[in-house]
Amino acid sequence: MVDYQQLREIVHFGMGKEAEVLGPPFSVYRLGSTASGDFLSDANRIYQNLPVFYQPNTPKVKRSIEAEKIPGVILYELSMDITQYQLKVGDVFLLTDPFQVGANQVTYETNQINAFVFAQDQAGAVATGVRLNQIATVKRPSNSVDPTRGAWIPTDDESGVLSLTGGKFAIATDDSAAANIPIGVFPVSRPYGDKAFDQAPSEPRKNGWSGFVPPLKGFNFRQGDKVITADGSIYQVIIGAPQETGLVGTYLFLEREIDGTLTPSSD
Repeated sequence: MVDYQQLREIVHFGMGKEAEVLGPPFSVYRLGSTASGDFLSDANRIYQNLPVFYQPNTPKVKRSIEAEKIPGVILYELSMDITQYQLKVGDVFLLTDPFQVGANQVTYETNQINAFVFAQDQAGAVATGVRLNQIATVKRPSNSVDPTRGAWIPTDDESGVLSLTGGKFAIATDDSAAANIPIGVFPVSRPYGDKAFDQAPSEPRKNGWSGFVPPLKGFNFRQGDKVITADGSIYQVIIGAPQETGLVGTYLFLEREIDGTLTPSSD
């Protein structure tokens, strides 16, 4: 009888050899029990220059995911030696190859990143990654009660920020340091929905965006959370769907409230 683990090691060894020839190097990040601060920090980096050969949206990877369709999410088929390096789902890979970065993005400074989260490694299926392209912070508006009105009043001054301490994410007070997390953000639809009653005729209708976030231990998104990307754009979470088995990570349906005003350097 074939030993499953031995067979798996042989298969991934071969994939690692393919990656050594065809794949660019990545830095790999994993949050340990003492992780604090930002997700992509030197303290959380477990490997440098690890070669990975990745192909986007292949038929093989689409047959391997446990979902009929994930709108706005870019999937990668991954070839890498998972067993030798003991890689785990939830690890985040950041592209570090100068040539590939130069060939893959604009020549001037940009806020966007070339990254993916290792999201699935099922038996008999291809290793799957999900594209990440932004750095963001998360804010949760505080719902204070006005006893005279009997209503909830979201107040920015009392809102909380998502922070990382001791390997876990949690909402902390607004004056705490917000954790920078990697996220994939992509448009998924044309403007939709009717205008609100108090909107001026010149105001645009709502527009839909998708988001995908690596597993964040201790934290789940809820409706009304704000995702703020490095360019200053603000998105409101309409739906947050965490998945901690199968294809791991959190799928977000977002509405963009404010378009970013920060612009990259032209140097």
